[in-house]
This record gives sequence, structure tokens and C-alpha cells, in this order.
Amino acid sequence: MITKSWFLVGLAALAFLFSQHASAITLPSEFAGSDGAFEPTSNITIDLSQAVTGQWDLTSGSGNGVYDPAQWAVIFRYTSVNIPQGVTVTFKNHPSVAPVMWLVQGDVVINGTVNLNGANGHGNTATPTPSEPGPGGFRGGRGTRGSVPASAGFGPGGAPADDNVGRDGSYATVGSRGSSSTYGNPGVFPLIGGSGGSGGFNDDRVFGAGAGGGALLISTPSQIAVNGKISADGGRSNDYWTGHGSGGAIRLVCDNVGGLGILSALGGQNSDNSGGSGRIRIEANSNDLADLGSPPYTTAIAAETPRIFRTAGDGIPSIKAVTLGGEDVPEDPRPKQTLPADVQIAEEGTKTLSIEAANVPASSVVTVRVIPVSGEDSVYQATYDGEGGEAGVTMWSVDVDLAGGFSTVQVYAALTE
Repeated sequence: MITKSWFLVGLAALAFLFSQHASAITLPSEFAGSDGAFEPTSNITIDLSQAVTGQWDLTSGSGNGVYDPAQWAVIFRYTSVNIPQGVTVTFKNHPSVAPVMWLVQGDVVINGTVNLNGANGHGNTATPTPSEPGPGGFRGGRGTRGSVPASAGFGPGGAPADDNVGRDGSYATVGSRGSSSTYGNPGVFPLIGGSGGSGGFNDDRVFGAGAGGGALLISTPSQIAVNGKISADGGRSNDYWTGHGSGGAIRLVCDNVGGLGILSALGGQNSDNSGGSGRIRIEANSNDLADLGSPPYTTAIAAETPRIFRTAGDGIPSIKAVTLGGEDVPEDPRPKQTLPADVQIAEEGTKTLSIEAANVPASSVVTVRVIPVSGEDSVYQATYDGEGGEAGVTMWSVDVDLAGGFSTVQVYAALTE
């Protein structure tokens, strides 16, 4: 399954928001360490919104990285990374909620903690808002508050809204109370995080659901030593009746990797239920990690030139919404639930969503999901309309029902060939 098209819709009048062993890894010269050495000496939160927007190989020189909309990633090019014991690195999301890539010239040493966990659901007395994912993940649903119902989880494995019990998000595995599909692949390419759980709907179930864990790629032609922890766990709910987020993704690409530390991409959990597991991938010529990963990682020999980015003509499937109700959808939509919306619709009702896909065969299943800020989500199957103007491009459409208030629209495809 693939995904990378979700956007906010707004209804103006109604406030409707809508292999072979490689002797060494070689990296292109564009991997030059323009962000310098990353050597924090105390706890630090990296504000991904400070990244310069441009193509990934743009030299920012600011240490804040580059946000590449085409890759949907915030990319840092470090000369080296050294996170001491007792130091925790966390992240503030980019407005696109893109995942993080560290492309490093030299050694990576993680004796502290790198934390990309999804947030827990809101409490019983807190303002009911969707929980924030780790970078590259998806939000968890809000809880019921009085006459305002809860919401579904976000993401391709987001838990659907239920008229009784909140559900758990899915990713590599289905959450224990989940009913959504798994997605992604063992190679963790393209890079994507976990999905959110949904809130319970009964009046007294006011706890929010956990968000999905984030996604991190670390690549170096040298070595990675993990004696601390890299964590991309899903957020949890604080109540039985609402759902947990699924775990995110960790991908390490290097010549050799080792250490006594921990790699974790588990779903949020309590004594009764848990979100689905995320994905961990190790690509290295030698592996001396003591920890086998939670969940267990998949492995491969590192390619001499590792595949990091999607490039034109590489056959990687992609999909995007083009218009909704005759209004253009931005090339780089933002999955927020505040004004200004990505698309502003003047009237509620049934609207046609037009979709463009590349390397998605006509036999595939293209799904559209509309998630309102409160209330049940709706799922639609798009219809194949024919080939687009370029080779490998297909066009799809579907009529969706839009009501007043904020809604987020997701578009994703499951390939059958």
C-alpha cells in the first residue's frame, strides 16, 4: 500500500475545514555535511519547521536541514553525530509532519536517546484535540466531549471511528482492537511512520487516542553505534475505551552497526490492548547489535549505493489528489485542522475528488478516506478514468460527501499487480 496525499478541506460559510556483499558504501557528493557535526550536550528539541524548503541537496548551512516536498522528508546532512549518555533528542513537527533523514559523512554514536514517539491521547479533563504524531506519523483521534463525538485515527492504518469502543492503529501488524489494513514494506522505502487510534464514542469516554510513532532514516558510509535508544513507539490511550497508535519506522544504513542499545517501534499499549507494530530495517555489511529490535528488524547487506530517495522514472508508485469540487488541491498539502485550509469549499454536499497516480495499474484499489474533526469517518473506492498525459500516469475519481466542520482527506492505493 502507498500513501502521500492528505489534505484539509474548508467550507467557508460553515467553518468547514476540511544481494551481493558491498565492500564499502559510497554516497553522492551531495551528501556533504552542510549541517555540520551534531553533538548536543544537553536535552534538545529539533524544530523541523525551521528547515529550508527546497530540493534535498540544497545546501542550507544553517544546521536546520532541508524540507524536500517531493521526497516528503526533512533531510539533515551532518559530518558526524554524537549523542552522549543522558541526552535526549526529540522533535517538533514540520507543518507537513514529514519524517526525518540523517545523511552522515562519518560515525554515528548514540549513547543517549533519539525519541520519535507519538503523543499519548488527551486526558479526561483536557481540551479534546487530536494527538500529535512523531515526525512522519499520523495523529490519533480526539475523545468524545458532551454532545460532540470522538474522531477516527489518521493515516493509512488509522483506526476507524466506532459507535462504541475506540480502535487501535495498524502498520506492519494490525492493532489488537484494530480493523484497518497493514501498509508499507519490510524495506521501509519510502519512509513513513505509524497511524493513530480512534476515540471512543460514548458520552463518558472522553479520553483521546494515541498517535502514530514517527519515522527516521540514518545513513552513513561509516559506522553506527547504538548504546542508548532509538524509539519510534506509538502513543497510548489512558483509558480502555479509546485506541492506541501504531509504532513508526527506523531504518539504519551503514557499513557496520553495533552496540548494546535498544531499537523500538512498538504500538502504544496498556494491560488490555496495543497498537500495531511498526517497522525496523538494518542494512549493513556487518551487524553486532545486541538487541534484535522491538519488533524484530529485517536485515539486508548494504548496497554499494543505497536507495535513499525516490527519483523520476524509478517506477516507485505515487498518488495525489488534484482537485476537489473543482478547487485545486495544493502540491504540498498540510494535514492540519486549523485555518487556512488546503481547500476551501463554499457549500457542503457531494463533491468530486480527482486523483492522479503514477505507476499505479488500473487493476489497483484506490481508496479515499474522509475524516471529520468529530464523528465517523467515511471510506470510498475511486474509479479508474483512464491514462493521464504522461507514460505510467493514471487518472481516478470519486464522489465524496462533505459536511460542515473540519475534515481531512486521505488518498492511498493498494497495488494488485
